Amino acid sequence: PGLAEADVLLSVQSLPGSESNDETASGINIRGGGSDELMVYWDRIPIYKQAHFFGTLTTFIPSTVEKISAFKNYIPAQYTGATSGLLEISLPDSVPARPHAVVNANFTHADLMLHVPVKEKFAFLLAGRLSFHDNDLFDSPTFSAHRNKLFSGSRQEDIFQGIIDEDDEEEIPVFRDQTSLSYRDLNGKLIFTPTDKDYVSLSFMQNSDRFNFNATST
Repeated sequence: PGLAEADVLLSVQSLPGSESNDETASGINIRGGGSDELMVYWDRIPIYKQAHFFGTLTTFIPSTVEKISAFKNYIPAQYTGATSGLLEISLPDSVPARPHAVVNANFTHADLMLHVPVKEKFAFLLAGRLSFHDNDLFDSPTFSAHRNKLFSGSRQEDIFQGIIDEDDEEEIPVFRDQTSLSYRDLNGKLIFTPTDKDYVSLSFMQNSDRFNFNATST
């Protein structure tokens, strides 16, 4: 919905009965319920940290997602902890016939996903995402827009707030502060299908955010 790439939680908000009152990805309200009444499962694992930038960007790497199931009227018996709604995000469960790779990049981050068969019944999926600002590569317009929305950008203020006499020839000290936030994600899954009726998998997710606050007085 008007995004540079597919976003799991923002795309769900385009469904009837799903919206976000605070215009964030993670603050989803289903049929009038609060965002804390919604449970999100990622490959059968309950996830409580669902977005970066204080809810602005989803932590789920889009290329790893195979299917999203949204429950708004009832909650399946095998899931607990949800009262207003449930989102079930599924990753691939099959062993692919050949290796598959996806690369995405925009003005905030770049990500890479690999889905590779090792043998006929064994495969692995590995995906990583890194924000450009994490390594100080460049400060993109999109990052600046997010920073200005969240932290009011960079400011330059007179720390004496007019106390100094206007006739004083000394330079007025100025206080400058700047905030920045970067993030990274790592998703993985091991898939083993010993028979046509048996299935074993091991999934993992790692997310991290880094917040910086710099202040100088000149």
